[in-house]
Amino acid sequence: MLGQWVSMGMQQVAQSFLVYDLTGSAAILGIMSLASAIPQIALGLFGGALADRFPKKRLLQMSQSSAAFVALVIVITLATGILSKDRPGSWGILIATSIFSGVFNGLALPVRQALIPELVLKNR
Repeated sequence: MLGQWVSMGMQQVAQSFLVYDLTGSAAILGIMSLASAIPQIALGLFGGALADRFPKKRLLQMSQSSAAFVALVIVITLATGILSKDRPGSWGILIATSIFSGVFNGLALPVRQALIPELVLKNR
């Protein structure tokens, strides 16, 4: 799980640097952070309910696959030039991917926390 936390943090830092490099605007950087934080806060309770009702392993696999898809979208848009300084407003792609990342993380974080007691042995 440490690898998941590290990769999630690296993705957030890289997206922040990228949006600031594209726009040079601290306000847009704040909007992007807010676009990620609001779904995480709003969906935390639903993530806990999902963790209680469905297999945790499957939920984590789906959230990791979704995070990989978001990263792939960013890579493809960067490689094709859709996301660049030459296209004003292309930073909206990063805002959209931040929203999706926030949704996936908001649902997955409670699942990860609920998984820990199943991994740790009880003292007898």
